[in-house]
Amino acid sequence: MRTTGPKAAADARIGAALARRKRAELVELLRPCFARTEPWLQAGKYAAALMSDLRRRNGRTIAERSGDRTPDRTQRLLNRQSGVKRQYLGREGKVANGINTVHLAYVREGTGHALTGAREWIPAAQIGDPARFLGMGLPEDLVFRTKGQLATDILTEAFADGIRLDFVCGDEAYGSCTRLPEFCEAHG
Repeated sequence: MRTTGPKAAADARIGAALARRKRAELVELLRPCFARTEPWLQAGKYAAALMSDLRRRNGRTIAERSGDRTPDRTQRLLNRQSGVKRQYLGREGKVANGINTVHLAYVREGTGHALTGAREWIPAAQIGDPARFLGMGLPEDLVFRTKGQLATDILTEAFADGIRLDFVCGDEAYGSCTRLPEFCEAHG
């Protein structure tokens, strides 16, 4: 980040600190899903790489960002963990093992950007299957949320934390969620 304005620099530092705290909270929420520490740590590295400023996200670039020599560890994580499901991955344009997440990134032109919120989207079929639900170590009170609902939850928390946004944009996955644009309009 480069800036000569003290307010912009302070805002960016505050945003970056909030992003680090939220990422740590997310990784800690994943902890009960893993019986062993190594896969949990790998999941944390994988999540950090996904939330980073990588221009291309594939096995090789994620491995490099994670400090791994090869993509083997991440591939093993994605192939063997019960929370991963073969599903359509829009960015990849194909069906593959993966975890879908909803993110909020705070961007300030000329200053930088920081991830300020994220939620894992879990398919309704996985939440509705008691054996799979227990095997994934999901919280007992978890209910299915659409990606649009998750985005609204993230924005609600951001506004509660005092973050103000000039605009919000999302991809086509949110097009069928009318409540998200209504929420954004209601909050200026």
